[in-house]
Amino acid sequence: AGAYDETSSLREVLLAEASYCVDDPSTTIYVPEGATVTAVISQGTSGGRALVGYDATDKTIFVAYRGSSNVRNWIENVKFVKTAPYAAYPDVRVERGFFDWYSDLNNAGVLDAVVAAGATYGTTDLKVTGHSAGAACATLFAFDVMTGAALADFTLIKSTTMGSPRVGDENFVTLYESFDLLTTRITHYHDLVPHLPQTALKYYHVATEVYYDEPNAHFTVCDGSGEDPTCSNSCAPLHCTSVDDHMDYLNVTLGSDGCTTHALQQGGERPALAATAYRPAELRRDPRAEEEDLRRATHRQEKSSRVGGVCARVSVAFVGGPYISIIDV
Repeated sequence: AGAYDETSSLREVLLAEASYCVDDPSTTIYVPEGATVTAVISQGTSGGRALVGYDATDKTIFVAYRGSSNVRNWIENVKFVKTAPYAAYPDVRVERGFFDWYSDLNNAGVLDAVVAAGATYGTTDLKVTGHSAGAACATLFAFDVMTGAALADFTLIKSTTMGSPRVGDENFVTLYESFDLLTTRITHYHDLVPHLPQTALKYYHVATEVYYDEPNAHFTVCDGSGEDPTCSNSCAPLHCTSVDDHMDYLNVTLGSDGCTTHALQQGGERPALAATAYRPAELRRDPRAEEEDLRRATHRQEKSSRVGGVCARVSVAFVGGPYISIIDV
């Protein structure tokens, strides 16, 4: 349903990362040039979060779902149980924890925020993105919009996810793919999460997978099965164990660790990050609170950053002097 567009995917990765970088309404959120956040939806019980906004580059309303705030803890404690929540499709089963997380966010206002943003910007075109458990929410959101269970007046243009777990059973995948949505499910080398829940438990991936090598330098557009043995599944069963690969997509550090790194790369080093701030906070110097994040950031030097289809070298080095934080984490 269309060729893979790496530049567009980078925008969606950055939107997904932005969802990790807000804890309260006064926080500054950096998003790609042309994107505007209109609502931050949080759900205290599940810990879920989603951003809703408008992307002027493709004239769409976007929804960006955050993953778990503690990925390692989530991986260690997750338990997988199927549920059949769709009255119209009683044979379709999905993972109950992901469905509950997604439903809690809907109840907290995601759908209302989409409708409001659509009215503000005069469009009913829609896209969705997410990372980790947020990618599972994005997949469930796409399913609901395509089947008409939610936002019937909107048209879903595409879904782009990073490090998604498997969400549903074979019936879910078959029905999802019958709508021929432009779905890009990005995986990274030995990322552990795309191998959960296991196929032995009768969970399966939606297509189309786009698989990146370890340095995020080359990608493969995988076959239409969703379970291409030459892509992410090529590391199974013994080597698909990396949490670090899960937190690094297209050389963007995902999760809360990425928030400080991205803030410090403003001012021209990463143009795709430098444009739009939602509810700007006052610049502040707080080296003590961020010392550990800054120390970790210095080890991510000279990472490749794709901006506008051109590979640029990003060098992050802190040699003393005032540290400026633009994002509260």
